[in-house]
Amino acid sequence: MTNQGSNAKRHAYSAFTMILHRLTRTGFGAALGPLVAAALLSAPQAHAKPTAPAGKDAKIGTYVQIINGESNHVFDTRRNYAAWVSSMKTGPTCKERGLRGPGSFGDSAPERFKKYRAALAKRPKLEADAAALQMVEALEELRVPQNEAADYYYKNQHLKDDCKKGQELHPKLVTAWTKYAQADNDVRGFVEKYQDARDADELASVEKKYGKRLRYHHRKLMIEGKALVRETDAQTAQAAPDVAALRAKLAAFVQTLQDAASLVAKEKQGKNSDALYQGGYEMLLKKAEWYRDAADELLKQLETPRKQPDGAERLRRASEQSIKAYNAMVEESNGVGYAKTMK
Repeated sequence: MTNQGSNAKRHAYSAFTMILHRLTRTGFGAALGPLVAAALLSAPQAHAKPTAPAGKDAKIGTYVQIINGESNHVFDTRRNYAAWVSSMKTGPTCKERGLRGPGSFGDSAPERFKKYRAALAKRPKLEADAAALQMVEALEELRVPQNEAADYYYKNQHLKDDCKKGQELHPKLVTAWTKYAQADNDVRGFVEKYQDARDADELASVEKKYGKRLRYHHRKLMIEGKALVRETDAQTAQAAPDVAALRAKLAAFVQTLQDAASLVAKEKQGKNSDALYQGGYEMLLKKAEWYRDAADELLKQLETPRKQPDGAERLRRASEQSIKAYNAMVEESNGVGYAKTMK
């Protein structure tokens, strides 16, 4: 039996081997509301037939590295700061409750940022290079004031100067956070578009080589799961969500899951019975069922008026559960192995 994870390096453009990444790309306002869904970004896959020059793959791999390595820290830090500060427009007053500083950047940050810049300077030049460079610039602009703020609040120095320095640091933080978020959104959109094209190419390649069998349904299930989680992200952030659009994505995912389950039931009667269990394919479908149920519950909460008692909290919990179920499915997918007899 071969393990998919050992056969392939992670691919930024494939739904097959993926890295989990919680997405707050809609910006800082959305980050203060219900939890949103996950984006899947990962690095290049060695066995995949390239549909773009290796240099382009490497450049997009740098985009992915920046997003996966930095975005959660930036967005989580800003959200935590915004949760206690009196006003994001006017800054801290020292009268807030639960006042605490943002997280700091480690000592390795400057060298990390330097490597990002070097990688982004390489050819080929892509349309998202400017936005990716803006992300790095924002990180560089954030490092000093964010570290100063972390130390300032941790040592309770704000109590000694009545938040004077906090007021000075506030606009620097907000400006850099906003700059990063805008660029992150642009880079993420570019990567997703490229990733979707690669997914389609690879699905067609798998169908041509193996037919619409186990490997095909595995890929298709993850592609449609990703489409569903993106739609969930988009609709959860809306005051008036398009439930019909979300239901359509869920229906496509459910149909592929049913087709895969029917195929597994047939394969269990033959020589692949043990391999389906030992290789994790059966568990993948079980995790996909959990995600299906979680997405369905989230959809129901989106259909329920949020003004009802506990409506916002129920939606938050449903969103969080949907993310967990989706991530569990992705983790299972990354470990699925195939015997030589499995197509």
